[in-house]
Amino acid sequence: MFKAIASFLFGESAGSIASKAADIASEYIEDKDKKNALIAELVKGYQQSAAAATVPWVDATHKLGRQLLQFALIGFYFYAWKTGNPVPIEDMALLAAGPGLYTLMKGKGR
Repeated sequence: MFKAIASFLFGESAGSIASKAADIASEYIEDKDKKNALIAELVKGYQQSAAAATVPWVDATHKLGRQLLQFALIGFYFYAWKTGNPVPIEDMALLAAGPGLYTLMKGKGR
């Protein structure tokens, strides 16, 4: 029941933590009034967290993090080339590990 309501209100993601909590509550709470009150509180809490104010430039930087790291790395390579300081392949691999690790941690499309 909660999944249907949550997916209608919030789309498919519907807050996996709130959804799991509501499923556990539905499984263990026998009193319908208490169960419905808890589910209503979970929905209200999820709505408040989804509507939380954020700093726009921080969100934009976070969303562009992978690209910004790659551009900074390309800029560093270009700077090193223009100043006549070649970057050894070992150092290049070490520098490229930062954006690579960020991509691995962030995952695809998250």
